[in-house]
Amino acid sequence: MTTVKIKGLDKVKANIKNTFEKVRKDPALLLEIGEQLQKDVVANARAGRGPDGQKFRALSASWVDKTRKYLQKYNATDEFFQDDRKARLTFTGKFLRSIIYRINQSEGLAIVEPQGQHPGYKTKSGNTKSISNQRLAQYLRENGFDFLYASKAFRKRTVVTVKRFLRRLISKK
Repeated sequence: MTTVKIKGLDKVKANIKNTFEKVRKDPALLLEIGEQLQKDVVANARAGRGPDGQKFRALSASWVDKTRKYLQKYNATDEFFQDDRKARLTFTGKFLRSIIYRINQSEGLAIVEPQGQHPGYKTKSGNTKSISNQRLAQYLRENGFDFLYASKAFRKRTVVTVKRFLRRLISKK
């Protein structure tokens, strides 16, 4: 029996691991992924899609006829708003515009979350109470409108982006 010993294999493994760590924490990569993720989250919410492309449940006809139509009289609606029973989180658009991404470089994370306060809606008798956008996101998630996720299409694009950054880093060596 013949055995072959490859010298320096541990060094190669360490170099590969270091390369992956550099890419994972690369600020340019994280910024690109964060920006893409934010756009993906907003686009899916405007399309009324939840995790893995499933549509949000339809709004009740009574809620649309009473509440939404009443609020429409006193509030400017978003350009993406459509007057039907489909839930798209686009009534005034303020909530979706509050979604930002931030980067945690030490952990190698791109985080997307709503920020700030959602102003109350105008009514005939004044304004409804404002609510933090974090609480509003939690309320929506608890009521079946989960929208803060990475879609399958985004995950595929991210793999391509990471491969591009890896190739770039490896070609420099």
